[in-house]
Amino acid sequence: MSKTNILSLLLLACVFTFSCSRQNITKSTTKADEEAVANFDVQQIDFQYFSSKAKVHYKDGNNDMNANMNIRIKKDEVIWASLTHPLGIEGARILVKPDSIYIHDKINNSNTAYGLDFINQTFDLDLSFQNLQAILLGNLPMPKGEQDRLMNDMANGVYQLHQENGNIFVNNYVQHENMKLVKLDIRDALTGNAFTINYNDFGDLDDYSFPYRNVISGTVAGEDGSQDVNISIIHNRPNITDKELSFPFNMPN
Repeated sequence: MSKTNILSLLLLACVFTFSCSRQNITKSTTKADEEAVANFDVQQIDFQYFSSKAKVHYKDGNNDMNANMNIRIKKDEVIWASLTHPLGIEGARILVKPDSIYIHDKINNSNTAYGLDFINQTFDLDLSFQNLQAILLGNLPMPKGEQDRLMNDMANGVYQLHQENGNIFVNNYVQHENMKLVKLDIRDALTGNAFTINYNDFGDLDDYSFPYRNVISGTVAGEDGSQDVNISIIHNRPNITDKELSFPFNMPN
C-alpha cells in the first residue's frame, strides 16, 4: 500500500474504530449512581470553527512514516484534512460530512467516496460524525447516560467514567485538577480490537484547556492476524473562531 493511501486511511481508521453512538443498555444502577454521572461536569471545548496544523507519525508492522496535517472543522457539519509529505508534497485531502466521507488521492489523481450506509453495513457500526469530532478535540466521544458508571481513582488523580454501547466498552479518564479528558480506553468485545488514546501537553486555547499531543496505540485484527498500530499527533497552531473557514475539495461526481 502506498504512503498516500495509508495516510488517507488514517482518518478513516479513526472513524471506523471510534464511531459509536448511544444505545439502550439494560443494567442495574442506583439512583445515587445516576445523579453522580448527571452532575459529572467534564470540561468540553465548544466552538464554531476549529483549525490546526499538526505533525503526524504513523507506525504499524509494515510502515513507519511522518506527515504534516492541516485540519479544519465546522461544528457538526464538516471535517476537512490535508495530508502533506514532510518535503512539502500534498498527498491527499479528506472531507468528512455527517452522511459521507470523501478521499482525494492527489498523487494518483483518484477519488474515493463512502456513504455512511455502506460503511455501517460493512463494518457493523452506527457511525456518528459527532463521535469523531469529539475525539479530535479531546471531548467525551459518547454522551453521558443513566447507565454509565463513575469511579474516583484517588491514587492516580482521575475519575473513571465507564460506558458501554453494545459490544463496545469505553473507559474515560478525567483528571481531577482540570476536569479534562486525559485518556480513553476503547475495546470491541467481538473483534478484539483495542485502542488507547492519551491526551498530553495541555495548553490554553481561548478559555479552554487543549491537548497539544495525542498518542493513539492499539491492536487491530486483520486477515493475517493482529497487528499493533501507533499514531502520534502533535498540534502546532490550534485555533477556534467564529470566522468562516473554507474547505477546498474537488468533489467527485
